[in-house]
Amino acid sequence: MRIRRHPELVAADHPNADFLLGAIPSPKKASKKSRPSAAKRYDMAVRDAQIAIDEVTAGTLDFAAIGPRAVVGLFIVLHTKVYGVEPSELRDGREMDGASASARRLVEVDFGGRIDWALDFVRWTWAREKRQFATRTSDWRLSWRWQFTSKSSVTDYRIAMSKKQAL
Repeated sequence: MRIRRHPELVAADHPNADFLLGAIPSPKKASKKSRPSAAKRYDMAVRDAQIAIDEVTAGTLDFAAIGPRAVVGLFIVLHTKVYGVEPSELRDGREMDGASASARRLVEVDFGGRIDWALDFVRWTWAREKRQFATRTSDWRLSWRWQFTSKSSVTDYRIAMSKKQAL
């Protein structure tokens, strides 16, 4: 059966008018606003982390105003600081999307939506990594996958926080 491109050519009283008009594809919807490029999302994450760091230092951070992208940005900033190179895999759009989704799950599932706790977890992990990196002989490094999806690292953080509170 041939799809008619011009519905006005189908007579309304034609016995198959409903069927023929239903076969006509609907016009395309207006496209949604395009997403920023991967490089732009990377830069936005770093910027959000820098803002969060500056506001934490000043004591003025509104945790409700920042999102999981700041957690990824903090990972990028600390990775660059500890290892001396940026995590270039996050310049890829799929990797950045994966890191952002994992950070969002980390905040929601492991920290009950408390982004301040997730930021502290990232900071704690990198402080520990900085101590271990100085004496490590292997080429292992802390990746975003390990940072945001490792349940054992969250458990290690909780143990460290409970020891800290006990003192």
